[in-house]
Amino acid sequence: MHLEVTYTRRNGLCPVLLADARVQPRRPAPGHGVRPLVRRNRARAEETWLIAACNQRLNDTEFKAGVRSAFESYQIALRGLLQTRQTTLTDRRDALAS
Repeated sequence: MHLEVTYTRRNGLCPVLLADARVQPRRPAPGHGVRPLVRRNRARAEETWLIAACNQRLNDTEFKAGVRSAFESYQIALRGLLQTRQTTLTDRRDALAS
């Protein structure tokens, strides 16, 4: 899901640095990973994002605070993808019920 949103809705750009993350539809570049912005023990889609390996600066509290808006923008793109998927699933269920 994070690969898809990064590739299709963020043009393959790392949401932190807006640099080329070299994300393909089904596989990230080596070192990329899904990471929560706030709490490490949280892993729901609404609490995580796909980041490039170079973003170790997210361990710095000040840097992390500065990229909060980038995280929120990423989450808006993710919600759009999730809503599209939900609509598709609802349409399929309704078609099967007919």
